[in-house]
Amino acid sequence: MGSVGVILSHLQGMFTRTIRLLEAGLKPPPNLKKQELANRYSKKADAVEDLQEAMEVFFFGHTWSDKFFFVVSTLQKTKVLLFLLLNWK
Repeated sequence: MGSVGVILSHLQGMFTRTIRLLEAGLKPPPNLKKQELANRYSKKADAVEDLQEAMEVFFFGHTWSDKFFFVVSTLQKTKVLLFLLLNWK
């Protein structure tokens, strides 16, 4: 366990196995590693694009009332609606 009580045994096991493989002289082929890194970078770029599209749709495609009901939790919505209903003049 870590200093804050978080279980870290899975990380220790991975670290130990990696050290044993490196000591035995086993390394991943450079081409395989390059392919994996390229896949990760492309997935990250796709995720960033998807996030930007979602933000554009959310901020520019809805009215303020739609945004309010999308973002605010149910309890907060209830409180606001009760306030509006009780103080409506």
